[in-house]
Order: sequence, then C-alpha cells, then structure tokens
Amino acid sequence: MKKRAALGTAVLICCVVFFSGSAFAGGTLKIGIDSGGQLTNTVSGTNVSATEDVNNSASLAMEGFGELNKNFDLGGGIEFQMPREMTKYTGKFNFVPIYLMMRLHPEMSDLTPYLTAQLGFAIFNGDTNFKGNLTLTPGGHVGVGVGVILDKNFLFEFLATVDTGGAEYNGEEVFKVSYSKVTFSVGINF
Repeated sequence: MKKRAALGTAVLICCVVFFSGSAFAGGTLKIGIDSGGQLTNTVSGTNVSATEDVNNSASLAMEGFGELNKNFDLGGGIEFQMPREMTKYTGKFNFVPIYLMMRLHPEMSDLTPYLTAQLGFAIFNGDTNFKGNLTLTPGGHVGVGVGVILDKNFLFEFLATVDTGGAEYNGEEVFKVSYSKVTFSVGINF
C-alpha cells in the first residue's frame, strides 16, 4: 500500500512541476455525462469473473496542456467522478484518475477536430455498502476519444475509458476490478 501511495504522490508532483513550467500553455475544464458502464470483478489468481451494469453518472475534469507544435498537445489532468451505483446492488463507488494526455489535431481554426489519448493512475473509492470490510486499492487509467474545438475556446468530446483497481482483505488481494464507460463532455479552454 505504501508503494501505491508513493506512486500517486510522484504522479501528482510530476503534474505540478509540468504545469508550473514554461511548457504550460493552457487548460481545459470539462463537465461530462458518463454513460451506463460495466464493472467487472475478477477473483485474484483465477479466471472467475462477474460483470455488473453501472448506472449513468457525471464527472468533472481539469486538464493542462502545452503545445509541442501546431498539431500536437501534451499535458495532464485529473477527473473527479461522482459516486455511481450498480443497477442490482446497493453501495456507491468512483475512481479519481490522474493522467497524462495527448491531443493530435490539424492547425487550430474555428472548427478543429482532434484525437485524444490518456494514460495514468486511478484512485479507487467506495462507500461502506460497496466495499464492506475490504480495502480498495488503486490501479491504472487508459482512455481514447475524439472531439472538436470551436472558436479555440469550447470543446465537445466523446471519450471511452477503462479504470482498474483492486480489493484487499488483511493485505491479500481478493479481486481485481475493471470499470469501463463512455463520457460525453462539454468544456471550455482557458
């Protein structure tokens, strides 16, 4: 657990250093509607798994980026997912991904389409009804999507993501979790 906390701290420090440097050119604030997704639990050390449907929810993301050239942006971000429920069970869970991102686009104009990718770390949280007496552990985050920037200020984006984590009991991993969803976001660049 200490190694995971150290990894999360290292990612945060890297993001702060990146955003405080001269490479920082701008940022984006996005509000998203998360589609109903799927949560897959796999028992550790086996191929036994169960997939449960997850209800719709919402998320808020903040991203900072620097322009490497007129067609390629690099940066990082953090997404705060509102707690979400599975359709058949009580209890709520969410992930907080912290990620590096890239955007590939033609030269900026009044209507600029783009491709985006995210890769990072995801903190896994759950309420008492969701986790019981288990300890939730962080995992990874990956996302790919498409979007469009209007007038260099507003954006619309479709993003498919997968967040992973796990659950431990007395320091032993009991199962691994994978949560997949699609998010439609509206954002503003600053």
